[in-house]
Amino acid sequence: MSEFVSLQTALSGLRATQARMDTIGHNMANVDTPGYTRQIVDLTEAAPYQSVSGWMGAGVDVTGITRARDAFLDARVRSSSDTQAGFQTRADLLQRTETVLGEPSSGISGPLAAVWSAFENAASSPSDSGARTAALSALGNLTTRIQQVSSGWSQVAGDVKQSLSASVTDVNDKLGQLAKLNQAIGSASSSGAPNDLLDQRDLLIDQLSTEVGATGIVSPDGTARVVIGGLSVVDGSSSTPLTLRTDGTIAGPSGLTVNAGGKIGGYQSFLSTDLPGYQARLDGVATDLATALNAQHAAGFSPDGQAGGPLLTYTPGVAASTLAVVLTDPSKLALSSAAGPPFPTFNGVNAQALADLRTATSASGGTLTLGGAVTSLVSVLAAGTASAASSAASQSSLLQAMTSARQGAQGVSIDEEMTNMMEAQRAYQAAARVMTAVDQNLDTLVNHTGMAGR
Repeated sequence: MSEFVSLQTALSGLRATQARMDTIGHNMANVDTPGYTRQIVDLTEAAPYQSVSGWMGAGVDVTGITRARDAFLDARVRSSSDTQAGFQTRADLLQRTETVLGEPSSGISGPLAAVWSAFENAASSPSDSGARTAALSALGNLTTRIQQVSSGWSQVAGDVKQSLSASVTDVNDKLGQLAKLNQAIGSASSSGAPNDLLDQRDLLIDQLSTEVGATGIVSPDGTARVVIGGLSVVDGSSSTPLTLRTDGTIAGPSGLTVNAGGKIGGYQSFLSTDLPGYQARLDGVATDLATALNAQHAAGFSPDGQAGGPLLTYTPGVAASTLAVVLTDPSKLALSSAAGPPFPTFNGVNAQALADLRTATSASGGTLTLGGAVTSLVSVLAAGTASAASSAASQSSLLQAMTSARQGAQGVSIDEEMTNMMEAQRAYQAAARVMTAVDQNLDTLVNHTGMAGR
């Protein structure tokens, strides 16, 4: 009887080591598969039996194949990924906003300084039509550059809105995929953990964390419930799609606003706070510029004795994008301080007064010069961009550390798997040798016992 038990014991060793080798091969085949988790064969001693000599071991049992997954590391990676994606998205968009502004080489400061210089030249030669034309041309260049910056920022906003819409669509698609995976996992979990389906589930949760700041809550049966901003969007085999409103906010089916994180949260923060703030500053510069120049120009007279009219015009609320030069005739520039008739007056006093606006505190409620207001806009944008980039870099280092820790725990190491494979191969050879030895013993017992003397 014990010989047949020995055969069963050896057979259990063969089966266990075969399972180990199959799993090792699966691990090595998926070493570069995104989201794959290293799998481990769980072994336990088989139930012993009582022999005439006492309790004897009966080999080994395979109790299951589990994933080397750490829920704590998953949570830390997803939380860090959510934060880093938001920081990085804002940093990238702010850098693009700063690029559009173009300071110092092709920004607003240069054309603004050229306006003051043009009026100074006109003050020294008020009767020179070339100097007057140059002053109007400098004004036109300045207003065009301000319009270009405003238009460029509007283009950035349009691109971000398209990216936001595409991201929401992608998130809804992933939510649907996760609901289907939950259904498949629920159906398969009765016969053991469907490890490869669980890997797909976790990969989707990782991606949702990065895109929208989702949190995954895994149930005992392996299915996952996904929560975004306090709203449960996946529960079992059902998913709840998100809706992107025209104002850039996101709502669930009940109409409640969802506070998204991740990349989508970065898009929303840029559209609702960052860009409108800088656009408002630029509109303020345009408004103050038009107000100051128009007021001073109105104090002078053109050669025909007419009081100066407005130099610049704009539409309230969208000053930067609509700022334009009203005057087109250089002879209508009111550069003199006295009326001309019956003889034109070319004293250039008002031209100098226009040039002196360079140092007048006529912007930001009388606290800054016009050039200072532009410098303030540039400085605030540069500081915001640098801060966002620094935060993104710091969070990226933290995420990399978290990801490395998780990869070390659950990733596949070729060297380690090769070592395990050789170990399993030796164990397989040993179990096979036991079975061969038992077979030889049985052959002796059955075929050779009682043949002595024949």
